[in-house]
Amino acid sequence: MTYTVDNVWTTGFTATVTVENTGPTAVDGWQLAWAYPGGQRVTSAWNATVTQNGTAVGARDAGWNRTIAPARP
Repeated sequence: MTYTVDNVWTTGFTATVTVENTGPTAVDGWQLAWAYPGGQRVTSAWNATVTQNGTAVGARDAGWNRTIAPARP
């Protein structure tokens, strides 16, 4: 997973989270977890189902993108 902050302004920011399968077989269903410092909130997301409880954030596949092909040599 990579996490890149794309834009920042005084009231928020946008970021891109990229999930990559580095293994030899396909991944069927994925989920991620991370924590933000106090006060940061996820207000929208594309291509993932995101939940947040306090500083803990979780993201999982949106169904249609649950399979990640294996890495290519």
